[in-house]
Amino acid sequence: FVETAYLIVYGELPSAAKRKEFGQLLRQNAAIETQMQRIFEGFPKDAPPMAILSSIVASLAAHYPHLATNDFQKDLANFDLAAAMAISKVRTIGAMIYRYQKGLPYVFPKQELPFCENFLHMMFSEPYQDYTAAPEVARALNLLLLLHADHEQNCSTSTVRMVGSSAANLFASLSAGVSA
Repeated sequence: FVETAYLIVYGELPSAAKRKEFGQLLRQNAAIETQMQRIFEGFPKDAPPMAILSSIVASLAAHYPHLATNDFQKDLANFDLAAAMAISKVRTIGAMIYRYQKGLPYVFPKQELPFCENFLHMMFSEPYQDYTAAPEVARALNLLLLLHADHEQNCSTSTVRMVGSSAANLFASLSAGVSA
């Protein structure tokens, strides 16, 4: 999954060192700030999950104003950080939406878990009882996400590209794509 995300941004596969560095950014930026957790309480429990996701992704610009820029051409390090935050936090937000709508307490990410295993952990763990995904389930989810990341020119992808080309920040562009 990390390689596909990197390929989309840079047009080439990352070196082993770059892949490891980007993977570390994903792990370090998975948590959602307390103020963002409170946003969920403003939504009805039966609100459409994509509407919640779009709203919370858009709010990332308010929580990370230094990354809510459209000048990544000059600063690719900030683009890497913004992209890693968006990818990693969307996973956490998705799990939180699921748990919020079920009336379950939030489960926080663990830095030591790989991407898909961490998502499944946040979705299905219970207090004092961590969920451990079967390897074939985590692998299947990883493959599904890879296929989903590679759909090039659908409505959502086109929307992100169109909004981004207007010099909107990454979080606003992604929020628009979620809504499309």
